[in-house]
Amino acid sequence: REVDLGRDWVSGHYQVQRLPATVAKLKWWFGSLNSDQEKEFIFRRLEKMSVGELSLAQRNSMTELVAESQQAMRHFAMKHITKRLLESSSTISSMDPREEAVRRSSSVVSLRDIQRTFTLFEFFSRNLNLAGSATSRRKAMLLAIAVVYLLRLDKAARIEFNEKLMGLPQEAKHANGVQETLDDAMNEVLKETELPAGIALTRGLKENTFMTLVCTLSRTPLIIVGPPGSSKTLSVNMVGDNANGEDSPSIFYRKVARLLLFHYQCSKSSTSKEISAVFDKAIQRQKLLDDSKSLCVVFMDEAGLPEEGKESLKVLHYLLEGHMSVKS
Repeated sequence: REVDLGRDWVSGHYQVQRLPATVAKLKWWFGSLNSDQEKEFIFRRLEKMSVGELSLAQRNSMTELVAESQQAMRHFAMKHITKRLLESSSTISSMDPREEAVRRSSSVVSLRDIQRTFTLFEFFSRNLNLAGSATSRRKAMLLAIAVVYLLRLDKAARIEFNEKLMGLPQEAKHANGVQETLDDAMNEVLKETELPAGIALTRGLKENTFMTLVCTLSRTPLIIVGPPGSSKTLSVNMVGDNANGEDSPSIFYRKVARLLLFHYQCSKSSTSKEISAVFDKAIQRQKLLDDSKSLCVVFMDEAGLPEEGKESLKVLHYLLEGHMSVKS
């Protein structure tokens, strides 16, 4: 069941065969960035932000926040993988579980996570009416970090993650950490969101609704994982019902784009052709609309149902990786 809930960092579904000797010499190891190089990348990327000039102190502070977030995720993954490897150590006797865990955990986050953080930082800076002050910029960065990193963790890991970031020297003077900043933002959004009659505002519903709104408006692919009854479908429908542009009942939602949902109910017999057709329909409709006023959103319900053997979801790599045909 833990695998179903998305808590297994390394599923091992794909078995990679060793290369033939004739091809092995063609391998090229590009390596990976160490912690210092990763920090340098983050710092240089912050220099190119298009949301206004950041001071040197702001760039240094944000660099530390993002770099620590990356390391924290590797730390949590290493603990999880080590536990799993130790449990199966009887069948993998030639492997040092801790060394193997370090190796595997290094790749659970990458430069894509960093880039996603910057994309969301720009989104929060521009769309939440945040001024250019250091405090407001910090709030935008903390919200971006919460969306990219914090909300992927369970309750215990979130507490530790928040403590790690608050333990940074530059964060000592601030009262609110990433968790508190996220809670405030979620409360503000849910205060403006109409709930269906008889629906209780649970923590899960708050998080799912906030993430759905943020990711659709920022055009960030989102997977909501959870057991039946955890408000996954409800949150998407709620956001769709509230985000009606100028016809929205709330002033908050009138300021954001109208969301047009293109629903696809997944099943074991789903095919890549069916999924592509839904995306094509949404893309063609979007071309007829003003991007600032309306956004077409593909909602795939029960995306875990399609059988792996059919590889029906493989087309999503093409559709969600920002290909030029769907980039906008």
